[in-house]
Amino acid sequence: MNGDGAGVNTQAKRQTIATADGWYDLAKVVEERLARIGHGDREGVYQAFAREHGVSRHVPQRLARASRFLATLAEETPFEFLASRLRSQPLASVSVIARWYNYAPDHATRAAEDLVDGKISLTGLIAQERADRSTGERVAGATDRAWQTYASVKASEFVEGLYPAAKFVWAARGWGPDGPRFNNKIPGLLGRMKFLPSLHLAFTVSDPDRHLLVCVLSAQGEKRRVPTAIAQLVLTLTGYARRGYDVLLLVGLSEDLEVARIVLDQLGRPDDVQAHLLDLS
Repeated sequence: MNGDGAGVNTQAKRQTIATADGWYDLAKVVEERLARIGHGDREGVYQAFAREHGVSRHVPQRLARASRFLATLAEETPFEFLASRLRSQPLASVSVIARWYNYAPDHATRAAEDLVDGKISLTGLIAQERADRSTGERVAGATDRAWQTYASVKASEFVEGLYPAAKFVWAARGWGPDGPRFNNKIPGLLGRMKFLPSLHLAFTVSDPDRHLLVCVLSAQGEKRRVPTAIAQLVLTLTGYARRGYDVLLLVGLSEDLEVARIVLDQLGRPDDVQAHLLDLS
């Protein structure tokens, strides 16, 4: 009897996660548990939640990612209401929109509006996202090879103006001013930043053991960045500064530069990261 009841309860929990009106509240539970442990055992949180709800450990990760995406979207002035409406959409739909938003935000938000208005289904949403991905119609950014090479050259010229003896040594995502450098990667979180079209380079300055880490934040025709995403990037960069790197942040928009400098001031580490405007026109 108890076993049957437990089975029914687990099935109900799974349905709650899958249904439109249930996943967001559960996502906030995951987020709250993660917030309590800080940089602790995140994997333990996921596994405990998975056991509690009878789901795969990947489900709480999907819940947390979807919740963070809606928080990011809500920071964009035109999209606060859209973000709130997406809370009542199935988790699978929001996950597709979040993935799409990473490389084509304008297309993703238009599709999201069609979704909440009932003009397309999840099946149609998936088909549109796949078609968009296959055509390569996306915001030019750090995954665009031509832009990477161009931005690397411009950043290198800027660095040489500050450090005449600077020598390019590696690029986080495999591209530098001289083309591909696939075997050279920056360790740690920086090379895996997903929400910003940022390019990461490194140079030696003064002596071979002193390294300058350069983050280029810009994209062709791109609108300004979400302030919370810039704050996340700046926080990561200050971590590299504390490890002994010289750190330089080059941004393409003056509004983004202002946000970065405000964040540095709020952290009480205004000298950890040099932030400058870079002309990529």
